[in-house]
Formats: sequence, structure tokens, C-alpha cells
Amino acid sequence: NGTIPKEEKSDRAFRMRVSRFVMIQGVLYKKSMAGPYLRCLEGDEAMEVLKDIHEGDYGNHTGGRSLCSKVLRT
Repeated sequence: NGTIPKEEKSDRAFRMRVSRFVMIQGVLYKKSMAGPYLRCLEGDEAMEVLKDIHEGDYGNHTGGRSLCSKVLRT
């Protein structure tokens, strides 16, 4: 809405953090160093992705780090 939240420590730090994100047609994306924008997921969407990766087409994971890597790649 164009205002900086009061709980932010500094305007500059907030602006730097916000500059990594972009809204496209009402959907929030994070800018990626590797190329494409990364779509920010809401709670239900994130749980669905975790479930699919954990027990779906991607097969079992070997541990927390492996699951995290798969989520980030997906």
C-alpha cells in the first residue's frame, strides 16, 4: 500500500528486502539469480507441494535436507 511497517528497523533495509519481490497480475514472485521468477506460495499451496514431493511422483526423500532441496528445485 506504499507505506513502510512501523516495526521495521530502517527504511533502507525494508526497501532492500522488498526489491527482491515483484507482483505480476496480483501474484507475488521472488526474483531469482538463476533466471525465472519464483512464485511465492500460500499456506495451502505450500502444503500441497510438500505432500507431492514427499510421497508423490518425486519418490521418497532420504532426509530433511534432501526434501528441502527438492522443494527449492521444484
